[in-house]
Amino acid sequence: MKKLLLTLPFSMLVLASCAGHGTSSTSSSTSSNSTTSSSSSSVVSSTTSTSSSVASSTTTSSSTSTSSSTDVSSSTVSSSSSTTSSSSSSSISSSSSSSSSSSSSSTTTSSSSTSSSSEPDLVLPTTVDELKEFVSTTSAALSKAHEASYTFNQTLVSGYKLAYNAQKKVVSSNGSVLASNHISESGTFTKYDGGDSGDNFTLSQTYDFKTYNGLYNGENISLTVSNTEGVTGYINDYASKLEKSTYSIDKTMVTKTISLTKSYFYFLTEMSEPTVDSDGSFSYTLTGAITPSDGYSDKYSYALSLSFTSVGFLKEVRFNSLAYGFNWETNEYNDYVKNSEDTVIVANYSETLTSEIENDLNPGDYLTTSADLYLYDSSSYYEEELDISHVKVGTSIDVKARSFAPSTSLDTKFEIVSSSNTAVVDEKYDSWKAVGVGTTDLTIRTDLGYEQVITVTTYVPAVESISLGRIDELSVGETATLYINTTPNDAVGTFTVTTNVEGIVSISEGYTSTSFRITALKAGIVTITVTCNENTSLTAETSIEVKNKMTDEEITAALVNKTWTCYDYNNYCKIAVVFNSDGTGTVTEADLDPITFNWELVNGNVIVDTFEIYEATYENIRFTINSNVTTLKANQSDTSGWYQIDWTLRVE
Repeated sequence: MKKLLLTLPFSMLVLASCAGHGTSSTSSSTSSNSTTSSSSSSVVSSTTSTSSSVASSTTTSSSTSTSSSTDVSSSTVSSSSSTTSSSSSSSISSSSSSSSSSSSSSTTTSSSSTSSSSEPDLVLPTTVDELKEFVSTTSAALSKAHEASYTFNQTLVSGYKLAYNAQKKVVSSNGSVLASNHISESGTFTKYDGGDSGDNFTLSQTYDFKTYNGLYNGENISLTVSNTEGVTGYINDYASKLEKSTYSIDKTMVTKTISLTKSYFYFLTEMSEPTVDSDGSFSYTLTGAITPSDGYSDKYSYALSLSFTSVGFLKEVRFNSLAYGFNWETNEYNDYVKNSEDTVIVANYSETLTSEIENDLNPGDYLTTSADLYLYDSSSYYEEELDISHVKVGTSIDVKARSFAPSTSLDTKFEIVSSSNTAVVDEKYDSWKAVGVGTTDLTIRTDLGYEQVITVTTYVPAVESISLGRIDELSVGETATLYINTTPNDAVGTFTVTTNVEGIVSISEGYTSTSFRITALKAGIVTITVTCNENTSLTAETSIEVKNKMTDEEITAALVNKTWTCYDYNNYCKIAVVFNSDGTGTVTEADLDPITFNWELVNGNVIVDTFEIYEATYENIRFTINSNVTTLKANQSDTSGWYQIDWTLRVE
């Protein structure tokens, strides 16, 4: 760590511009065509001129002018040396590579102050980690101490270029910290497209934007308002929106120079010796690179330049990153930049509290004050509007707005947040659903607190008639499901099931309210009657014959020496299966030769050991048999899991 004894008072900080530094708090610094001197250094962000270039806007703040010109498609950062009016100085400039260059000059003046001299004892960082810590502590503390009068100017140029297209984006903005509770920013976003060939950039989109990040009515909010009228294409960058911030207010109020710089350090490994000007201001240049070990992933290079006032206030940040893609045809990296970013931020402050600016946003202009809301069936493709006095039980419910006021509102994410009677409408699996009969009040709220209540009454359709599914016969021990069909089919009711004879079957609840499980207990014929509890005049009945379970000998006799063919409605299945009495059998499909297998009876089912059809191998195939051995069914995947048989076999 290097120590630097300074005699400048805190209030005499030198203000910076993108073009250069003043040599003292009240002097004028002019750069000119110069020769290289070992006692001075400069960090230059240079660009190669193409058919399209973007110049950042000039911003004047506390008598400081900022000027830069940047081209995305081939931007680089390098170190060079130049002389200035001071024998030990640093400057940071941005220039474009062309046959002629001109110098810019700026006059830098400190804010009015008459505080007495002091001698701060500042220790300069000598490693990347020390500089990162310095930015996070000393510089962050100074920015925080002056956040009420902190201003900044930002220029961001980013883009990509591929073999078939290219794009670049330019952001130029100015910002201020206001009344110590929010940060206001305004600027212009511009996007250029390079077309199918990746060249000949043309203007795609350009629009102005404003942002407000910080406290409003006690809420930490994030507001963006963009003037995109007449702009075509999808608006992604700086799209208008208003939402609660996910950050704490302390994190929101971290100044841009500090927050962005801390994120850049991840890529940087090399750092220059600090360059110290005669006024005590100092600067660093850091670089880094990522060269992939696999030899083909994108490779990156990074450069960061930081300039500080004599007391450690971070006044200027320049960051550049370049990415190069691998060309599989030439088996080497492309010589053009695939992705790039150039960021320039110049910060400043005065001793006067800034409480308001002319172009600041008023979040109240974008908050909902009234809305015409309606409920709709979110499970319906057409999202039909619901009659809130007559919502059927089982309906999924969501909310939309027909209109809202003011028309400029961005606080328009309306959501159901609660139900006064969850026995009527409740939240199920992240959606609201009518679950019972009755009335409830649904509270709808936006992200920023607009609230409205809608009263909902639910109902269930009455059962008009019932009928039963068919179960012809069962074997002792078998279980089947008896289904109750209602008219209308969405009617809701409860039912009682009775039998005319005890002990032949048992009855239990099914998987739905309109189904029952029937288990055969002993041989016989039983009549089952179903009655609607809500209307006992509605009944239906069916008869089931229960037979004793066939013995293995009986099943074998019914199974063997017959040709079982595959049955389907479209006759697509061409399978024929024969079971021989000696435990062998054959499978034939279409015109293929018969495939042999072995089989056995296990617990009333036929188990076939293995066979192969069209290179698909099936093992331990289980054929289920109905009670009178008239139908065999098999459903099983092959050993690879790619193929499957789904056969229903009957005797020819």
